[in-house]
Amino acid sequence: HTMAVDSAEEAKNEGNAQLQQGNYVLALRHYTEAIALTHGKDHTLWSNRAFAFTRLEQHARALADADVAISLAPSWPKGHFRRAEALRRAGLHADAYKSYRFASALDPSDTHLRGCCAEAALRAAADDGEGMRFAAIGAALGLVLAIVLLGADARSRASLPPYLTIALTMGALAILGIVGGFGCKLHLRYTRAARVAVPSMDNEGFVRLQFPGMKISADAARKVAVAAGVSGTDDGGGVGTAPADATGGRAAARARARVRSSNKSFRNRQQ
Repeated sequence: HTMAVDSAEEAKNEGNAQLQQGNYVLALRHYTEAIALTHGKDHTLWSNRAFAFTRLEQHARALADADVAISLAPSWPKGHFRRAEALRRAGLHADAYKSYRFASALDPSDTHLRGCCAEAALRAAADDGEGMRFAAIGAALGLVLAIVLLGADARSRASLPPYLTIALTMGALAILGIVGGFGCKLHLRYTRAARVAVPSMDNEGFVRLQFPGMKISADAARKVAVAAGVSGTDDGGGVGTAPADATGGRAAARARARVRSSNKSFRNRQQ
């Protein structure tokens, strides 16, 4: 056990060294080895690997690791900070603000966290304003199109009074423009949300795919899966036996469910 702890510490230190040198992919390998050696119970390792994934613009994978770190240590501010950073880099500023706020509430003395909260709040407000701009632009385009159509087709004014024809046409096209503007806002929102969609392959499987020479025992892999929230159903055959690349979705989903639960409990304690 002591040898495993020493080896895990060495792997963690090597990961930190690679991280400082900007070798984020190599850092992933060493953090993954350290996670396996500690059976996934060290929240700082999940947080460090989340940071490496964030630097590699792997937002969904960074979020998954941050969620596991939070589930292991709900009152640790950095786990919430890592989650917020992944969401911010994905463009989900309103969601990032919530996680920054939790981190700041856990460590009110951290001025950097307070600054992150303020910036995320401004960016979230700007996103809302962007939606209104889309709607306004759509309405303006609708009005312009209405004027062009009315000017080009004089016969359209023959069956109805001119003022009614103009009002109906401009109103209908303005409404269509507003609907189109809000449609653009929703499309932008879902495009950003897709950046943090749960990966089909879990992070352990993903890293091992990059480094085929990694040797992680089946027992260690199972214990990491349990720590990540993939325990499966224990019917006498041990913990869940699904392969690593099939467990990513459930791991992240269960970890995020625990994060939501811990966040709710934290809110209740603050009230």
